[in-house]
Amino acid sequence: AHAGQTCEALLPRIESVAEEAQALLRNRVLPSPPALAALPTHLKRGDAARQSLIALAWEMSWQPDEALDLQRAFQLLNAVRGERSYSLEDLYDHLCRVGMLHDVDRWRTAFQRPGQRAYCAALALMQRGDQMATLAGLLPQCGVADRHERWATVLISLAGMLGVERG
Repeated sequence: AHAGQTCEALLPRIESVAEEAQALLRNRVLPSPPALAALPTHLKRGDAARQSLIALAWEMSWQPDEALDLQRAFQLLNAVRGERSYSLEDLYDHLCRVGMLHDVDRWRTAFQRPGQRAYCAALALMQRGDQMATLAGLLPQCGVADRHERWATVLISLAGMLGVERG
């Protein structure tokens, strides 16, 4: 019941900060096309870089410290790559160079800024066919103190995106 009350209290906040999320987008705190535009053409083909970031962000959002084991990160990059032949290491290095990702240590990676991860995780949620079921499973996470802020930023970004779609 407590998690339900927390989620109910969070929903009005999400609605009220949709404009704030849009301001963040305008101010380029979140991923901007120029950052990805700096990537080599072969890494942008088929939306590979953007979809890779979206896959990484969704997975990282479920991690205790928003960092992901490099082996798992490369598995996700490989899944997005599919049958294409670019180097996963090349893609990863370029995403680090343009300021999207960074090495946390020798074994883990994370987004350079939490807002980037939240924005890309919101994009992942937008792409899901089961959005309502995913939201229903995700909202109880907001009741856990150490996960509240992480998921709140994702939901705020999502609210901003939904506002743009309606506008």
